[in-house]
Amino acid sequence: MNNTLILLPLLLITLSSYSQNKNIKFSNQVSQIDSLISTNSSVKEKKSLTDLKLKFKDMKMGIGFITIKDSSQTFSSHSLSKCEKMNDTIRISNAIGFFSNQGTIVTINPTDSTYNSKYFVNNDDVKSLKKSSTNSNLKSSITLDPEFVSLFVHNTSTFQHDSIISGKIILKTPYYFEQNDSQLIQHKLTVESHFQCKLEDYDYLLELKGLDLKTIMKKRPNNH
Repeated sequence: MNNTLILLPLLLITLSSYSQNKNIKFSNQVSQIDSLISTNSSVKEKKSLTDLKLKFKDMKMGIGFITIKDSSQTFSSHSLSKCEKMNDTIRISNAIGFFSNQGTIVTINPTDSTYNSKYFVNNDDVKSLKKSSTNSNLKSSITLDPEFVSLFVHNTSTFQHDSIISGKIILKTPYYFEQNDSQLIQHKLTVESHFQCKLEDYDYLLELKGLDLKTIMKKRPNNH
């Protein structure tokens, strides 16, 4: 895995319909990102949280931390996270990698504190991924419905514009497959995805300007 960081723009990721509908667990026991970065022995590039925030401040990204376990291998790295609210839905993405990247996406209904989640894997333009060993069609990116998922959010998170949302997602993916030369490699991941980011509430920002997102979308050309 490449631990150079980039986050896929959330609006460019197309997700299939969600089947999950779970409740958030609010807790004051959410780990601090700086502590995870400084104390984890598998992190090769140890940078302070302050340095990371300065590096990515122009991208308006939060800093997270992801640990991925695949069979006997474990990989950990700081990540980039993004918290957004559109159409009364909060979306939190947290990812590691550069051209090839992977991470978690969770959508939250702030009204009843339920959520849905996905895990995505993207191999840039290399069509090497598939969800089933019997499927002959390889893809450059896939999204997976977790077999198990639990979301913990710090109980100080208010889901208000410009507020900090911090938490972690623990999930297990189903098996998926990656073609490497003539070998088909099987993956089944256990992921712990810590995120911390400032919420950008686009509904609120548009309302300040007297605009409405649904009206804007209706006025877009070729919108059906």
